[in-house]
Amino acid sequence: MVHNPRLRIGDIRLKNSDMLIGADFFISHRVYVANSVRKMFLTYTGGNIFDQTARRDGEQVSAPTQDQAQAPSDAEGFSRRGAVFAAQHDLTRALADFSKAIELAPHEARYRLERAHAYLFEGKSESALADLDQAITLDPNDVPALIERAQLRVARHERAPALADLDAAARAVAGPAMERLEIAGIYDSLEAPEGAIVQYDIWIPAHHEDARLAQALNGRCWSRALAGQDLNKALGDCDAALHLRPHTAAFLDSRGLVRLRMGDWDRAIADYDESLKLTPKSAWSLFGRGIAKRHKGQTTEAQKDIDDAVAIAPNLPARAKRAGIS
Repeated sequence: MVHNPRLRIGDIRLKNSDMLIGADFFISHRVYVANSVRKMFLTYTGGNIFDQTARRDGEQVSAPTQDQAQAPSDAEGFSRRGAVFAAQHDLTRALADFSKAIELAPHEARYRLERAHAYLFEGKSESALADLDQAITLDPNDVPALIERAQLRVARHERAPALADLDAAARAVAGPAMERLEIAGIYDSLEAPEGAIVQYDIWIPAHHEDARLAQALNGRCWSRALAGQDLNKALGDCDAALHLRPHTAAFLDSRGLVRLRMGDWDRAIADYDESLKLTPKSAWSLFGRGIAKRHKGQTTEAQKDIDDAVAIAPNLPARAKRAGIS
């Protein structure tokens, strides 16, 4: 029994969730959700109940206690303690512990991935990439490492290697696992919608009760619209996403693109109008509305929308041209 715990509670707005629990909470607790009785149960597993080092800006942060800093005796122990330090943003100690875990178990890919995460938090992308390379050499089917390296390569504008990592991750991931949504999103960021559609097609049928279903339906709608494929199915996906989450700007933007592809100029403009009421600086919505207006002969208004879009996203016309949107 834990008596008189100190709780920090913040009143914040969450789009798709009821509660946000910090990563430090899961260091010393297990959480069980029983949908049948609409209750959540917590157990205490030992250690710090909460991260008491967390402070507001300007407050002094205390160092971990001697018990926290006591050295483990094996690689897994160093890995666990490194994860605690990483959660507390003590990256110097986290890196030291992950390095010790690697030293003690050099053939364990997971420790390389953990150290890569810490290096990325420090902004050391080259060191992170070296660890990811080694992790994947040790385990070519390490899905988290492949996804992490793909994201890093996207940030480095290395499109072909990033796609190769995504393809490898997509082959290695088990069934309709959650990683497929992440893989699909990266395919979309690389303007490879066909790859994204495959991932959504696997994930969506198995997750009709998932809170991320609307997001996935919108993702598949967008990917199909960008690829110019199965536009009627794309429209159905967007309609279903908007049924689950009405008046969502991103979903309206996606449906606007579908209708633009279908040549339904008036409905495309209506979707873009509603999207822009919610997010006035959406470059895709401005650009798509401009294209639709141009097809309707509204030349002056069309050019203003397109110019406003280009001011926000200068590369957007080139992206649209590659997708055959004009």
